[in-house]
Amino acid sequence: MSFTIAEVQHVINKQIPRDAIPFYKEKDNAMDRNNNPIPAGWVTEGLNNSLIVIYRGTISAKEIKSDISAARTEISFGNQTIKLHSGFKRQFELSQKQMQEAIQELDPNVTRAITFTGHSMGAAVAQIAALKHKIEKPSSKVKVITTGGPRVFSPESAQLYNDQLGLDTLRVKTANDLVCNLPPKGLYAHAGYLKVKAQSTSTELTHHPFSYQNIVNLMTQEILDNSQKKGMLLKVASEQPTQNIIQSLRASLNTAQSCFSTGVNNKSKTTLLNK
Repeated sequence: MSFTIAEVQHVINKQIPRDAIPFYKEKDNAMDRNNNPIPAGWVTEGLNNSLIVIYRGTISAKEIKSDISAARTEISFGNQTIKLHSGFKRQFELSQKQMQEAIQELDPNVTRAITFTGHSMGAAVAQIAALKHKIEKPSSKVKVITTGGPRVFSPESAQLYNDQLGLDTLRVKTANDLVCNLPPKGLYAHAGYLKVKAQSTSTELTHHPFSYQNIVNLMTQEILDNSQKKGMLLKVASEQPTQNIIQSLRASLNTAQSCFSTGVNNKSKTTLLNK
């Protein structure tokens, strides 16, 4: 399968519609200011009758603890044993059952193509979920698009992932995003053959989701088509004045705060989608 620029922009910039199906963790849900649980992610309609499974990133102290719990552990999918980051495994397992139920609400027989996506911790969990789905349903059409994702699998399991989904995984990263360099190489390895790396002298391109929306909006089909060449480099010029960037980030954070105070609903979900 190949990626189109319309598809990538649709996934990364997508606003969560009212009828998207949220899914939660079995326990340890992050809570908003009204003590309501915040979804671990959402399942929604994609292009061409596909589905999109969206995992949000880290927003609670317990999730931070999972992020830094880098001891290696194992999980079994089908007859395959996968070695992976223990903290990301835990976050995956906490929401896996509800995520599957959310998919089945829209696709009872689970036959539609699915794109798994997420930012940061959400990127890690999306890769685990996609691998499970592909191994257990080999004929399924699965794609993965991640932004700001850390390493998830041992080198051996990353190769197993690549055998299954390497050419169907697009990783987008910025040169200044330290999260993409964690956990350490050697114990862990990145999975996915297709990579777009944004290079800029500006420190404005960091781990924040706003940076990744900027990158995706500047991408072209040629960049996507060439991304198979060991991480196509996208040189991003900072055309917006720093003050405009700051104002945009402040507006984004205000949206998040509004979301926490009113509960996750309507367009306020957009910030949490890529957080």
